[in-house]
Amino acid sequence: MKHIHILAFALAASVGSFALADEATSSDPIIAPGQQTDAWLNAQSKGTMASENIQAAKGIQRDKAAERFMKTYDYAIKESYYGDNFKPGK
Repeated sequence: MKHIHILAFALAASVGSFALADEATSSDPIIAPGQQTDAWLNAQSKGTMASENIQAAKGIQRDKAAERFMKTYDYAIKESYYGDNFKPGK
């Protein structure tokens, strides 16, 4: 139950963080860096926010996903990426 309260607080704070800066008041909660992320990761690992609807992949979907994964082994990993001229946004 404690995790649900923490998650609810973090979610409420994240919704409140979308308010304009001039609308913020001193009563708005201050969220520590990483607190929202921790709440979401905890909810994910504990399943507290999980859907009640079963979302299973069909056999053909699983086979195609496995096939795509296995194709990644067809390409060698480069020893170094130095000098590849990686640039942001490309």
